[in-house]
Amino acid sequence: MFNQFCSRIFLLQVPQTSRFVIPKQLTKKQTYFFRSSHSFFAPKRDYYETLGVKRNATQQEIKKAYYDLAQKYHPDKNKASEAKEKFSNISMAYETLSDEKSRRMYDMTGMNADENPFTGNNNGNAGSASWNNQSESGETGGNDFEEELFENFEKFMKDQQVQERMKPKRGGDITMKLDLTFTEAAHGCRKDVKFSKLAACKTCKGSRCMPGTTASKCYKCNGTGMHMFEKGILGVGHTCGTCKGSGSIVKHACTECKGTGRQFEIVEEDVYIPKGIGPGQNIKVVARGNASIDYNGEPGDLIVKLTIKPDTYFRRDGADVHTDYYINLSDAVLGGMGRVKTLYGDIDLPIEKGTQDGYQTKFEGLGIPKLAPNVGEKGDHYVNFRIVIPKKLTKEQDSLMREIKKMEEPIGDNENQKIYSGETKEGDEFQRTASSGYIPSEEDGGIFSKLKGLWRR
Repeated sequence: MFNQFCSRIFLLQVPQTSRFVIPKQLTKKQTYFFRSSHSFFAPKRDYYETLGVKRNATQQEIKKAYYDLAQKYHPDKNKASEAKEKFSNISMAYETLSDEKSRRMYDMTGMNADENPFTGNNNGNAGSASWNNQSESGETGGNDFEEELFENFEKFMKDQQVQERMKPKRGGDITMKLDLTFTEAAHGCRKDVKFSKLAACKTCKGSRCMPGTTASKCYKCNGTGMHMFEKGILGVGHTCGTCKGSGSIVKHACTECKGTGRQFEIVEEDVYIPKGIGPGQNIKVVARGNASIDYNGEPGDLIVKLTIKPDTYFRRDGADVHTDYYINLSDAVLGGMGRVKTLYGDIDLPIEKGTQDGYQTKFEGLGIPKLAPNVGEKGDHYVNFRIVIPKKLTKEQDSLMREIKKMEEPIGDNENQKIYSGETKEGDEFQRTASSGYIPSEEDGGIFSKLKGLWRR
């Protein structure tokens, strides 16, 4: 259970308001040591094996082994290509094992003095840890060294927490809404937006002090902004009540901002809206949010949440655009040519003979521009045909329609059943016309030309 507790201390990220301290009395019965991730994953040489001595060798035996190997592999005497590297490894092994304190550290952690995170010349990585458990009978160091190791760890964790606390705090973000039209979102635009934010005081420039004066370090917390209290195995950091966590005391506060260092002001920003922006997406304007409460802190960001107003003509489906195009019954039967509005101007719209209601035609590359990573590409424009059926007919129109009805073949229940069940295929008669398999043409003349002329009056 203690092993799990110690592992959690190393693996958890310590929050700003609390830290864990391992009590010294818990290290009396069993000793737990950590090995840095650098030592754990990188291939390491056994210094005892390098010098050719046993792990319980005396200092005299280590010294003798070193001198013998140094004379053998010294670069001045040995011209072999690997002699220089071997001599360097031998020297590092002797440097570590010849000092009792370094040797104890190496025996327990596998690290030399350069890799030890609790010494001044740490080049290793103590970001993660694995644990080695040694019983009292297998200890190679005394309790004094164990206590020193954990004291150094406590100091390391405390320093990390204090440094994090003393970092200048970032200002808060500002969120606002902005409405766009369909075409503004499709083509992109620039918008001037006005909003209120906390900016640095123009009188004290954010220092909170009267011009000509400065803040002094808090005498209660020594400029750290917090007090540490130990209760059992748990160490808790509380915000200093004297300086309110700032680490400094302002004796002569700025009268303009009342010592806060910030003031509300109305600002105007130019916001760039990229082409093809979609509904629900946000635009972030960096460093245009609220000023930091700290003198050297970075300001927050301006977050613009976009809403796109529905358009009465265009509809959006991803990067594609859909529009409806209404035609008369005669145009649906005989075909023709029309004009349709797109995002990039009006274009000709061919109407095929026998066009059905809901028939769709596509214009590639006339949709909405795509955002990264597909910049430069566009969606498509789909035109959906809608046939207008008149509710009232003139006498002449009524007469013509009756003549057409006489010419049509009746559609029976069986044919309707095929249509409802989806048995008809593309190219079938009922897919081509709304009435029968007969597709009239303008060359036919007669009644169909009259019909088309009547509906276009």
